Amino acid sequence: MRDTRQNRPGKALAIGLALACLGLAALGLSVSGWGADLDARGVLRRLAPLAREAGGERLALCLCVYWLLGSLAINCPFPLAGALKTGGGFLFGAAAGSAVNMAMTAAGAAVGFAISRRFLRGRLTGRPGNRLAAMDAALAKDGFWYVLFCRLALVFPFSGVNVACGLSGMTAKKFLWATFLGDAPVAVMYAVAGSALSRWSLEGVAPSGRMAALLAILAVAALIPPLAARGGFLKKAFGRRPG
Repeated sequence: MRDTRQNRPGKALAIGLALACLGLAALGLSVSGWGADLDARGVLRRLAPLAREAGGERLALCLCVYWLLGSLAINCPFPLAGALKTGGGFLFGAAAGSAVNMAMTAAGAAVGFAISRRFLRGRLTGRPGNRLAAMDAALAKDGFWYVLFCRLALVFPFSGVNVACGLSGMTAKKFLWATFLGDAPVAVMYAVAGSALSRWSLEGVAPSGRMAALLAILAVAALIPPLAARGGFLKKAFGRRPG
């Protein structure tokens, strides 16, 4: 029997990147001298003030580190995009969080697209009777609108869209523009929600009714991508020709 593990370099690389990010985070906590008994809420309570109160070069360094790690981790085969964008607002506030979220998702999308195009497209699309042919044709023709819809709808896994577009004949320019335009409002929403969570958790300021509704919507939206991937909605949607 043929070893199918050789056909999964992209997934293996994504898991490796996730483990590397976790290792770097653990190393940073260890070097900083934080106790091993610190829970997740305690970590956030310490990180948020440090990130927000940092000025000048320290703030730029914090933003760059979060952007770099987030750009890699967002391509994991787990639904981390929403959590990472919320974390941007929690740590840096609504304005800076929105900026780092947009930069992080653009870079992360480029990384996922490049990995899929470089390592997976040649292995999968050249096979006889390939079921990806319909998706390839749809994305090559109308990929910009598909990606724009997927980024705005919050229904499709972020990393899954990156991989699907990398497998298709869609150009990188169209993919990145659609990602940026579609994800910009989403990145701002998550940053605003994360900032509200930070004020609630660290300062005891309860969110308003509208903000609570936004938090509830985003919490539900975070559950949709794994369900969409499980049900094969991404492949079904891309496999249909528009109109």
